[in-house]
Amino acid sequence: MPQGFVTLHISQQNMTKEEISFDYIKRLTYNFEGVDVEFKETTGQLNRGMEALCGMINGDGGIVVFGISNKGKIIGQQIADKTTREIGEALRKFEPAIDLQPKYIKLPESDNYLIVFSADGVADDKPYLWDGKAYQRHDSVTSVMPREKQIRIREQQHGLVYNWESKTNHSLTLDMLDEHQILNFVQGAIRRGRLVHSAMSENIESILNRLKLSNNGILKNAAAILFGKELDTFPQCALRLARFKGIDKKVFIDNQRIEGNIFELVDAAMSFFFKHLSLSGTTHRLTVRKDELEVPYDALREALVNSLCHRAWHLEASTIGIAIFDDRIEIENAGRFPKSISPNTLKNNEEHNYENTSLPPNPIIANVMFLGGLIESWGRGLSMMFDECIQAGLAAPIILDNGNFVKVIFKRNIDGLRTQVGVKQDSSRSEVEVEFENVSASILRLIDILGEEWLSAAELLERLEFKSRSTFRKNYLLPAIADSFIEMQNPASPNAPNQKYGLTLLGKKLYYRYK
Repeated sequence: MPQGFVTLHISQQNMTKEEISFDYIKRLTYNFEGVDVEFKETTGQLNRGMEALCGMINGDGGIVVFGISNKGKIIGQQIADKTTREIGEALRKFEPAIDLQPKYIKLPESDNYLIVFSADGVADDKPYLWDGKAYQRHDSVTSVMPREKQIRIREQQHGLVYNWESKTNHSLTLDMLDEHQILNFVQGAIRRGRLVHSAMSENIESILNRLKLSNNGILKNAAAILFGKELDTFPQCALRLARFKGIDKKVFIDNQRIEGNIFELVDAAMSFFFKHLSLSGTTHRLTVRKDELEVPYDALREALVNSLCHRAWHLEASTIGIAIFDDRIEIENAGRFPKSISPNTLKNNEEHNYENTSLPPNPIIANVMFLGGLIESWGRGLSMMFDECIQAGLAAPIILDNGNFVKVIFKRNIDGLRTQVGVKQDSSRSEVEVEFENVSASILRLIDILGEEWLSAAELLERLEFKSRSTFRKNYLLPAIADSFIEMQNPASPNAPNQKYGLTLLGKKLYYRYK
């Protein structure tokens, strides 16, 4: 049998499901498995088969057959209700949804069946994901598609290409980067399990190379955006922050311009939000204190991070703008949505099955933001923003895209605000107003160490350079918990061995106040 038999029959002759017969499958078994053919003995290997099928869809198509051993022996299997249910559940894990139906071929003189999936290489909406991951085929091997390849495929389809971040910049030197910040970044990424421990022993040049921020010792533009400390030649590294009186831009209450790298800009923006938005909390007997920001904290932070991750950084004349009005908050950045994603679709999707937007146009910057904890997960940011606002009783965010700028608008609950603009807002503390000026230096130090992270007691002891656990608990941890600055990740089991601690919203307000 000629080596090209499989590809000829599947790809070039475009076999339909109706044309796939037992004789056809039998002829396939004369060849080895290949890039477009996969055999699985039973649907006990259903997940592996679906991964292989996903890889074929992301390529030129192919066929997956259950009921054949990896040596090509046809054995078939019984078809039960459980089998068809499992197949249906597996098919629903494809993203975007794809019309795939199995063909059941009865074996001659047997009650067993072959289960056959065939698919062409779909031209649109690639890369396809199965169970949250994109797969590819190389010969007969299925593997997870590298994120860089996913981004290239999406860019080719939708024309969303920002190459500026990956260009080398001969005028950019190491002394223009913040070495201390880079080392702190690496330590944090290792704690999160996103970088290997060996990265800590590398020099700065090796770290930048690992992060794809340099090429043959020459720094890329992305290095300045992420870790720059001298940014005079990068005017786009700035934020415009404004609090307006009323619902238009006639009168300023606060107006700032902040320059810095991405990590510094996030801190500045969150500090501005805490300065001008109401933070309220209640304490009920026998329950812990619960603080709420009037617009959900996670939704605001996600919109901010998205604006930095997805913006067109090559546009030097533009900066990210944050404007707070009496009735709304606007976050605006230069850029646009991919052609396949409509902001109106995002707004009107009642099932919250939002399009996957986890393929940013700045993959190098996005990857470092993920390693650094600014991005916690891929592909759920927009849906989280919508869900958080709806659960808080607010309208879903409005997303506008004019092809040059993207604007996210959060509605404020005007009826819920206790004071008008121009009057100092009451944070509605419980029974006793917390005065930040009286917070001890030990608690401030603990808050500064935690930041946006969740750390165990052992990790906190190490970073505080303490040896006495009892002194740490008495002077740091317990007072911070009592004053509602710190909370347990698992409050139902306070003595759990894997217990971790993080800042409450009140703690984050104090943390960002001093950033």
